[in-house]
Amino acid sequence: MREYTSIAAALGTHVRWPVSRRAYCGAGRVFTLELAKGRTFHMPPVFSERQSQNLVPLGGFVALYMLGFGGYALSQGNKEFLFYGFIMLVLIGLVMYMHSKVKFTMAVLWLLAFWGFLHMAGGTIPIPRECMASTVPPVGTGNVLYNFRAFSWTPKYDQFVHAFGFFSATLAAWEALRVSTYNNMRPTFGALFAIVCVGMGLGGLNEVVEFIAVLTIPNTNVGGYENTGWDLVSNLVGCIFAAVVIPLRSTRR
Repeated sequence: MREYTSIAAALGTHVRWPVSRRAYCGAGRVFTLELAKGRTFHMPPVFSERQSQNLVPLGGFVALYMLGFGGYALSQGNKEFLFYGFIMLVLIGLVMYMHSKVKFTMAVLWLLAFWGFLHMAGGTIPIPRECMASTVPPVGTGNVLYNFRAFSWTPKYDQFVHAFGFFSATLAAWEALRVSTYNNMRPTFGALFAIVCVGMGLGGLNEVVEFIAVLTIPNTNVGGYENTGWDLVSNLVGCIFAAVVIPLRSTRR
């Protein structure tokens, strides 16, 4: 109630029929506030279907692959995993915090969780040398799934994970921004262009994390300048695909 009154004050008007937040948000529909001066304000949809989410399978999946891949990596003396494992725990905590505020859809939560699975698998699962990409990893590193390339003309597993991951991150960013604007942000060209830029910004932050790994850990699987360039291209592909999917999801709702 208080926050809706503040919204009305910011608009220079007042709500004609103030009711409680529960009344607004209890039915799972979008309500429209009738405001003085002929204005209207669309209230956010209720996340009634999100509030009843069963997060146990999701949490179990994440815990299982973190423990499984983590235990295997440590048994192999993979020091790089310690760094990325810590980053993963920070990101999991950040997603949990944001979910408590935003209430992500289950689809986005599962996409983010599966991204984490692909990342952990990519850094730990060994592959035969004949399945390696044309670019040989640095001396001292293992032949892991991140270096897999099915054919000479196909992207590496690493590039696929980048595209998938920042597709998922861009969808999550869109849901967060919609909630922060009380569901008034529509998938216009300008908004979609902005959300692609947000996704690319997250991808740039990821490259900073990888650069820190290069500076602090000997013999990483991060790769050189060309690898970074392809990572950014893959990120852009994922972000643009998310911008295509977002209007389709909005239409379905």
